Amino acid sequence: MTNSGVTRARLIGLLVVLTVFGAGFAAGAAWNRSRPRTVTMTVEARRAIPDDLMRLGLSEEQTRRIRTILDDRGDRAVTILNEVTPRLRAAMDTLNSEVRAVLTPAQRVALDASGRHQSPFEIRIKRKGESGVETVDTLEPAPRPAPKP
Repeated sequence: MTNSGVTRARLIGLLVVLTVFGAGFAAGAAWNRSRPRTVTMTVEARRAIPDDLMRLGLSEEQTRRIRTILDDRGDRAVTILNEVTPRLRAAMDTLNSEVRAVLTPAQRVALDASGRHQSPFEIRIKRKGESGVETVDTLEPAPRPAPKP
């Protein structure tokens, strides 16, 4: 094969690789846009000492001090969560109001008549009590007035 034949083969190979790469990139971008975007936030304020700390052979004094820290900081995390929850609810209500504004009056009536509809924005707060019982609080959009007959 001559030098120009090798160069031509390399150029064709490069063109094939770039074409495949470009097609993959385009397919990935299209797939990513087609997926619903969600944000999941998990906040854990554990009261138990994590296993990796327990494996260090903590003294009784260290265990006591760490439990105090976890209790105090856990309480602080819950306080912050309680402070931010009203702002999250307000954001959720604004989002739902803006979505409802896009609907026609007939669509809003039909949505309201259908009972509880799925909001595009939902907040769930999981709490596990000292007894080990887990509760889940779901903040839903502010209730809408009942449709007029």
